[in-house]
Amino acid sequence: MTADLTVRLRPVGEADLAMFRRFCTEPGLIGLDWAGFRDAAAPARRFAVDGYLGDDDGRLVVEVEPERVEVEPERAAAGIGTHPENVAEQRSLEKAGFQLDGVIRACEFRAGRWRDGYLYSRLRDDPPSAALAEALPA
Repeated sequence: MTADLTVRLRPVGEADLAMFRRFCTEPGLIGLDWAGFRDAAAPARRFAVDGYLGDDDGRLVVEVEPERVEVEPERAAAGIGTHPENVAEQRSLEKAGFQLDGVIRACEFRAGRWRDGYLYSRLRDDPPSAALAEALPA
């Protein structure tokens, strides 16, 4: 872990479409959120329509790079949901300074039953995470 950590949300770009195509055809790539085989050309068609920024459904890409957590200027916080069994993602979010806000009970129907979700957030003015603070020079 370096002292210079940035987590940024950005709109989907054309370069992201290759990964979106893989999400449609590779079950192991996204784990529990995989919804079955889909049309691999659909991501490009959707991007052509609204760039994945539609009024009813949109996507942002999370980028991690050196420096700090950035939140869009008009937003006070960034929120991310994950599954209770995805411990690796939870630890990564915590290292990036996200905090667990709570459990959203029965928020997803998957594999024949209702499943809980965890909601994490990072406020614009939150102090650095403990892992980041340890890495900063004294």
